[in-house]
Amino acid sequence: MKNPSEIIANKFNELVEKWTSQDRISTFTRAERVVWLIVTIRCAIDMDGFSSVFDQALSRNELVELIGCLNEIGINEIFELLERAITLLDTNNFYAQDRDFITDYYLTQQHIDELEIIGEIITKNRVLWKIDDKLVAMFSKDDAA
Repeated sequence: MKNPSEIIANKFNELVEKWTSQDRISTFTRAERVVWLIVTIRCAIDMDGFSSVFDQALSRNELVELIGCLNEIGINEIFELLERAITLLDTNNFYAQDRDFITDYYLTQQHIDELEIIGEIITKNRVLWKIDDKLVAMFSKDDAA
């Protein structure tokens, strides 16, 4: 059997093809959406740092969905940290009224510092990079349904 990280990498490549040929992620299964969101956030953090998750990688609605996914698969420490980050961004009206797109880059220094601490905690132990076995298991559940 293939290594879970290899399975998820291959699945993500398939999803990129599906994403470009169809209507974004709206046609993805639940397991596909979870993989898409988690791999997207991992790539954003690796390429451009933690703050890029909010201003480049995912919309607010996708972040809320990601938080729900992390809670669902039992990644509570990341779930709680991302929930705190969204609260900080909402406090500063970071997103537009529809709460999906960025409206303002202004954050207080205190909130910038707090977001940086959250980012350091999330990336330090690389928990998001160690859950591929849980992601693979989600596909097994989808297949069984």
